[in-house]
Amino acid sequence: MNYFTNKQIFYINSARRLTGTHSNFSYFLNIDPNEEFDRVVVLAASIPKSYYLVDSTYKSFTLQESSSTVTINFSVGNYTRNSLGIKLQSLLNTNSPNNYTYSVSYSNISTTNDNGKYTITVSGNGGVQPIFIFTNQMYEQLGFDLNSSNQFSGGILESTNVVNLTNETTLFIHSDICQNNEGNNILQEIYASGEASYSMINFTNPIPLEYSKPMNTTFSKSSSYNFYLTDENGTSIDTNGININMTIMIYKKNDIDRMIKGAIKYYAILSGKEK
Repeated sequence: MNYFTNKQIFYINSARRLTGTHSNFSYFLNIDPNEEFDRVVVLAASIPKSYYLVDSTYKSFTLQESSSTVTINFSVGNYTRNSLGIKLQSLLNTNSPNNYTYSVSYSNISTTNDNGKYTITVSGNGGVQPIFIFTNQMYEQLGFDLNSSNQFSGGILESTNVVNLTNETTLFIHSDICQNNEGNNILQEIYASGEASYSMINFTNPIPLEYSKPMNTTFSKSSSYNFYLTDENGTSIDTNGININMTIMIYKKNDIDRMIKGAIKYYAILSGKEK
């Protein structure tokens, strides 16, 4: 069964964009104005895993010592658990409003069990118990909850959760070429697993018809469409100057099979009533 009556395939390279960046851009599509397309699908995509664990937008949290507060800002880039712990310790000691001394450690799996968390200790604090305050930044990387305040107890604070040092593995390609019931214009979700930083995430659609989206008929005759990349929280992903490639197909859905099935069902019901 042919599930579409016509199609057009486009090869999109963000390096050839009209405007924007590699991860948020407008692109020219030479759509046949004589066709009435109603579905769109990503057939394949290649996305660089060049985005950082700590990016320029989400790189800080607040340290509170008694009535004094300070923003702890991390440098943009990728980290291991060791390098992130060293950086955290350095930033706390450099920026402590009251010159407290902090130490950051984690379990050594070579000598004991490893729970995947950081343990932060403070001294020279005169009994004052500092607080780490997180909104929507740096909480995952350091093992804490979104929108949480975490106070030391007895001079010790342990991460609430296992620290997350994995660059985003859930990506969403959005575009105004499609429309869905959720209103978020998600053209395709991509789940990365095992790709190293600075490698490529390659996606091939296993079932294009199932993953296709309704085409946005408001813009169906437009020649310019917007594409952008986010994580699962809708936060923009920055590929840091490396281009995205994808292949998309637009087509007219063939409803003949649905009509035939409907007719068979109708006559079956009618036949049953006649009996």
